[in-house]
Amino acid sequence: MANLIDSLHFVPLDAIPDVTSGTSVGDALRTLAERNVDGALLVERGAAIGLVKGSDLAEAIRAARAGVEIDDWSVLKRPVPDVLRAAGKVLVPVLPVPQDATADTLNRIGDEIVFQVTLEGQRVGWFLNHESLLAGVFTPPPVYKCSNGHENKDPDHGFCSFCPAKLV
Repeated sequence: MANLIDSLHFVPLDAIPDVTSGTSVGDALRTLAERNVDGALLVERGAAIGLVKGSDLAEAIRAARAGVEIDDWSVLKRPVPDVLRAAGKVLVPVLPVPQDATADTLNRIGDEIVFQVTLEGQRVGWFLNHESLLAGVFTPPPVYKCSNGHENKDPDHGFCSFCPAKLV
């Protein structure tokens, strides 16, 4: 286990924010913006069940808004899992670290996986098994532009935080 904790792929427990499965898309995006990350752990009944990528959430919002009036941002009120599912997006799975696993064996797994790292029965952090996953989570979240070109950290209610213009 020390091998995993010493790895560059190890992330301390509180480094990735979490949202519950009932969290609205708008609130999840606000959490990502506040923490300046592009990933959050989706939690049900106290256990992380998957990693939500902010970039996937942004694509799901675009898909949900395709063909609706420009003022319709109701997708922001819907729960995260519902919006992702409707857009065909999947969570990055969260799994326990297999017995006797090393950083090398976990890095060789083809699929992106977040491994829950425990030490003496206590959860201490996460092991993100791909460089792209690690870099993606700690990339700033997507920005949302208004018709005047202002960049907003989250879509809020579909209007710019700096002027009265609508987000596009």
